[in-house]
Amino acid sequence: MKTGAHPPARGLSVVEILVGLAVGMVLVVGMTNLVLGSRQTSRIERNLLEMQAIGRIGIDFVGREIRNAGFRANRERSLANSFPVATTPFLTAAAVIAGEEPAGGLTLRFQGVGDNWTSDCLGNVAAQGDDVWESIWLQGSQIQCRVRNRTRGTDQTLALIPQIEALNVTYGIDDDGDGFADAYRAAAAVTDWSRVASVNLALRVVSSEDELAGTPQPYLNVDGASVTPTDRRLRRTYSTVIALRNLLP
Repeated sequence: MKTGAHPPARGLSVVEILVGLAVGMVLVVGMTNLVLGSRQTSRIERNLLEMQAIGRIGIDFVGREIRNAGFRANRERSLANSFPVATTPFLTAAAVIAGEEPAGGLTLRFQGVGDNWTSDCLGNVAAQGDDVWESIWLQGSQIQCRVRNRTRGTDQTLALIPQIEALNVTYGIDDDGDGFADAYRAAAAVTDWSRVASVNLALRVVSSEDELAGTPQPYLNVDGASVTPTDRRLRRTYSTVIALRNLLP
């Protein structure tokens, strides 16, 4: 049986190879962009969740300590008798909270009753009648808390909350004596600390990672001015108003 001749083998032309390479490159670039975009989205979401947790913890922590201001072991005693004139910043009787410029922090004082309801910012339980002073301020990017138990002569400081870029405190002043704030003022504008009825607290939290945003993201400073940073981090501001409940009759 006679076998017919086979046609000559035909390979890919240069044009076909180039087209195949181009299509492959498009697919590779597309997949790379998809993976990179997914990783960037994951980074942004992770940092936002972290910032939200830090903001909530910061507001809750500082707010809890501010609410301790003016707590006294014997409610039958007046504020002036329980918290007499002392050294700076408490140069007025009945003053239980005061700002400390230029650090922008605050100092408060309260008395212990020997139970877990009157612990300081470091977790120490204040014993019956202990005179406790706490200072809270921002150093670097961490909220610091200093506890001075003036009855026992102890003094402790600890850095507690990171990634805080700004701490802003203004004080609600009760000008007419009705127990409610009539105006909020910065520490430098407060003349009588015994008239503070509430505190307006704001924290600006910054992301731990840079290059999250496509361009630098402007934000409002505590004075209301717009600021454009040099980095591409994310920032969020958390705020609350805290009444000094221990000053109520």
